[in-house]
Amino acid sequence: MRERRSFVSRKKTGDDRTGSPKIPVRDPVAARRQNRTLAKAIVRFSLLCHAAVLLSLGVLYLPDGALRWLEIAGYSSVTLAFLFVLLLSNLGLFRTAEGAAVLELRAANKLTLLRFALVAPIVLIIADAHLVAGLVLYGVSGITDMADGYIARRGGQETRFGVMMDPIADILTTAGVFGVLYAQELVPWWVVAVLVARYASLGLGSLLLTLFVGPIEFKSTITGKIVGVLQAAAVILILALTAAGVQWKDRLGAYLFPFIALIFASVIVSKLVIAVRHIRGGSAHVGSQGKSRRLSTDLGDADAQPRGGDG
Repeated sequence: MRERRSFVSRKKTGDDRTGSPKIPVRDPVAARRQNRTLAKAIVRFSLLCHAAVLLSLGVLYLPDGALRWLEIAGYSSVTLAFLFVLLLSNLGLFRTAEGAAVLELRAANKLTLLRFALVAPIVLIIADAHLVAGLVLYGVSGITDMADGYIARRGGQETRFGVMMDPIADILTTAGVFGVLYAQELVPWWVVAVLVARYASLGLGSLLLTLFVGPIEFKSTITGKIVGVLQAAAVILILALTAAGVQWKDRLGAYLFPFIALIFASVIVSKLVIAVRHIRGGSAHVGSQGKSRRLSTDLGDADAQPRGGDG
């Protein structure tokens, strides 16, 4: 009887005869409760950002431009709805790189959500020629872009959400702004064409890595950050000079436009070359060991890397 009592004791503590602890099973009820709490926090903060941005735009549009203000609110709501659907159906993104669940909305995540709330207003107010306001909001978006990464790294707040959504926010903002600048004849068509080729190569590189190496994850890189800073500086310069009424295109444009196209093209070349190299190495590794290794591939705004055993 004493021996049986000892066996039951080991079973309750989750230890086998070798002393190895059993892996704890997550309580499904507690998990659902945590997910609901996190989902409410996401919706609440996103709506708060959405309302704050729209109220600030009321200074520009109300009361005479009420109809246009409602249009901007509608476009912003579409962006917000897309974000809600994506996040609420993938709450697993709110996990650390090691896979631990994040039980609250962190500061770095809040800054990323704010950037999504700014995408549509930035594009639309620049399209309406409110260049000073567009410059201010674009600057705020750039500051939050730098701040969320810094906070995430320094404060140990890195999550899969930030790794995935940061590049998406960058792409939406950059593509939208350069599209509007082209529509207003502030940048030539071939600069936008190189930008489109840049993001097309991003999609192609991600697809090839997924097919030949394995599932990928995005990660910020030094190259991507340098390109991001340079393109942001170019946009700020264009908006500032245009808002000031400076006739800059004939002289400065001869140097600025090729420079922008060059940094975009350099990213395309580097990412394709490195992607091909990793596909070759990754394919050989998959064939020999049955799973992909963790790789780092320059993709401009971010890196794409196959998911490996190290998280």
